[in-house]
Amino acid sequence: MSLYADAGPATGVRFKESDEFARNPKPVEQKLHLVGSNTREVHVDDLLSRQSVRVRSGEQLSLGTYFNAFPASYWRRWTHLRDIRLVVETSGRGSVTVYKSNARGTIQRVDGARVEDDARTEFELSIKPFGDGGWYWFDLASSGGDLVLKEARWEGPPPVRTGETVTIQITTMDKPDFCLANVRTSPAIRKPWNSPGKCSLSTRGPGRWQTSRGSRK
Repeated sequence: MSLYADAGPATGVRFKESDEFARNPKPVEQKLHLVGSNTREVHVDDLLSRQSVRVRSGEQLSLGTYFNAFPASYWRRWTHLRDIRLVVETSGRGSVTVYKSNARGTIQRVDGARVEDDARTEFELSIKPFGDGGWYWFDLASSGGDLVLKEARWEGPPPVRTGETVTIQITTMDKPDFCLANVRTSPAIRKPWNSPGKCSLSTRGPGRWQTSRGSRK
């Protein structure tokens, strides 16, 4: 369960400090390490579904864990994303608090909201500062009864698909019609193309190039 949720506040969590590229690395005993915020474990019977969990009255739950925190630095490095949205759907009374960390494991509160009854709370977050490491995550705290996390998700804008091209290589000789038929029937190619258009296919024959054209619809 420690990979999914931590029974306690985020302020009790510490992450392993990386100084791989530091000029003067610290001794092991001086580095920050990943430890739980509480020795108490999450109540297994509070797991209501794959996306839902109950926080008992007066208790806290942190989602700053391996499978639920958002690896902001990774997405900043390898995708076009620069801003994300956290959507949290809850039932009951309590609070949702968003935190972030940096490459040294330092924790900072980013935003928060009080929730009541059935609520949908959204947080607009930037990942531009995460050039060298860090996560986003959120904590839940219940008050005046149980708080149920019905669902939560990290969202990003869809990729721009204007003017895209694709290259397909089929290892065969002198069979343009055969290759074009394979392209037409491939779900991996057909699915992203939701508008009609044309494609061209060039194959290498004995000492020459052949080109066939057909619809990609």
